[in-house]
Amino acid sequence: MIAVRRRQQPQQPTDPAEIVLALDRHDEPLPLSAQPSYARKMAEIAEAEGVRDRARQRDERARARRLSPPPSRGAVDRMKDLAAGGFIPGTDPAHDQQAAREEVAIARAAEVALHGELAEITSELSYQFSQRLVAQNRAAMAALYEHLSQASAALAALQGLRARMMAQGYQPSEVVLPTFVPAAAYQLGAPDNFGSPLATLRRWLVERNFI
Repeated sequence: MIAVRRRQQPQQPTDPAEIVLALDRHDEPLPLSAQPSYARKMAEIAEAEGVRDRARQRDERARARRLSPPPSRGAVDRMKDLAAGGFIPGTDPAHDQQAAREEVAIARAAEVALHGELAEITSELSYQFSQRLVAQNRAAMAALYEHLSQASAALAALQGLRARMMAQGYQPSEVVLPTFVPAAAYQLGAPDNFGSPLATLRRWLVERNFI
């Protein structure tokens, strides 16, 4: 087992009450990266990543020591190195490598947990932001249906003009009556045609009291 020095006040999962959408001076939400709860969790993730990186470096050093050949220099030369401030590591490289790999595993597990908490924070902040846009979203969806209905009516009018001529044996002249209709317009259908996309949209809006 490896002794892990614990903080006096270990980090705890974010309290849901602390996940509050922060606003700027114009009463608009700050960018997600600037939200305090999000930034704090990102700092914890960076801390875990730092621990993992240091542990990997420790692992590499221990591995290098295990593979290094025994010293071939004389005792006097080695003594001079020690006198100049050098030292001989006392930890068995194999044990040090094992400890480093356990530290890597701990850091990885912490990163997984912290990323899960970050996802919860992102979801909650996104939900709070969404709540601020309920009225605008409702108005935009209603306007979308209105404009699509007008587009459907306009398309029906164009088709009616040509049908009127062709019913009497004439061929509409594209020179005199030029038209350009995006293919998607033909897919809208009519709002009173139960199976059409436009009718489906209308039912969706009615079910939610948008119109």
